[in-house]
Amino acid sequence: MLSTQEYRQRCQIRQIPLISPQTESVLRFILQEKKPRYCLEIGSAVWYSGSMIADTIQSRWGKVYSFEIAYNVYTQALYHTKKVPNLTLYPWNFANTHAQIIPWLYDFVFIDGQKAQYDQYLMKVQPLLWKESVIVCDDVIKFQNKLTPLYGYLDKKQIFYHILPIEQDDGIMLIGDPSVIKPLIDKRESSNKQ
Repeated sequence: MLSTQEYRQRCQIRQIPLISPQTESVLRFILQEKKPRYCLEIGSAVWYSGSMIADTIQSRWGKVYSFEIAYNVYTQALYHTKKVPNLTLYPWNFANTHAQIIPWLYDFVFIDGQKAQYDQYLMKVQPLLWKESVIVCDDVIKFQNKLTPLYGYLDKKQIFYHILPIEQDDGIMLIGDPSVIKPLIDKRESSNKQ
């Protein structure tokens, strides 16, 4: 099986879009700080990010459940991830998935699917979270024009979020209880200054 770094290099050679190294760094930071056991990924493409999350939490017997709507990339991902014991892949749109398929309450959620559906993903995932859960949405600056329904939902439900610029033209959104998100942001900023 390829290491995460080898898989990134292979995808870059084939010009397959992946999460940025900056996003990967922030995800690893959050995973190491929060130490989740059950993770959910929505919109995983070739499962680079899913395999990275699975690798990061494997020592804690953590599990990742990952959804991708595009069947062609799902089949590509199966080859790479077939030896990742703590990663389960689903070739479906999470927004249309029946609750019986989703086996846990999740500590960590990474959303990088169809941007116009971010609000639907969030609505669907809300009942599957703990108070301490962290949700990360990717590409929220670059594709801000497609996220109007998400912002409407967050405002209507008064859900706390913080946008973290991590690249020149893009960033991520952290969603969760302020008592969980604010310390994460403070700790990351403090570690970046050192």
